[in-house]
Amino acid sequence: MSNEFYSHGAHSNVWRVGESERKNFPRADLLRQEKQGDPFWYARLFYMHKIASLLFPGNFIDVVGVTRDFQDQIDDGSTESNMKLPKHTVTLFSKEARVPSDHATFSADCMVSEGEKVNKCRCVKCLRHKDFHNSESLFLRAKRFSRRVQQVGITVPYKDPSDYCLDTYTNKIVFFEIEGFKPPLVAQYLESSPDITPSERRAQNLLLRYNELVAQSRKHLISGSGVREMRI
Repeated sequence: MSNEFYSHGAHSNVWRVGESERKNFPRADLLRQEKQGDPFWYARLFYMHKIASLLFPGNFIDVVGVTRDFQDQIDDGSTESNMKLPKHTVTLFSKEARVPSDHATFSADCMVSEGEKVNKCRCVKCLRHKDFHNSESLFLRAKRFSRRVQQVGITVPYKDPSDYCLDTYTNKIVFFEIEGFKPPLVAQYLESSPDITPSERRAQNLLLRYNELVAQSRKHLISGSGVREMRI
């Protein structure tokens, strides 16, 4: 990829959006990519982030678009069949979070040590950002937020200091990725709301689409049926 490198994410690198991508997504600042065998994952990923943002405004990155490019064939690893699945490159586009500029360097220098993501770098930016995390009690705040959203069916990587930071404009914890998503719990939360808001109503509609895509993914993996393009 010829785009300017921005930082390392939990599962993939993050890049600056180039001029070619900006034509399609003018509001996007950053992009990240991942390989997926599920042809519907790209849309589910988009809906998942949108639902989280609607239910917890300002606590998740603002995702503005997603694309899926067909690649080669990969084995699904099944011992029951020799079925080959198409491999797709999923690209998620988002606005840049309003966090301290040191976070990109801090995140890029994080590494896994004894099963945990840590930053052992002694450069000025990393040391300064670690002090910022500590002074703002970001781990404790991220952990409290994690407990809150987990009840709704959303799991966030609060143990990974590279995957969240503080929005310096709103003073809110903002997460860059979602670790888990349980539609039944999300639906239960929305249905229990006594006076549903417009944002919650939109989240319900997106959740219906998400569940439809789950069903299509299962059908595709079982039958190997063709995939129709869809507008999201």
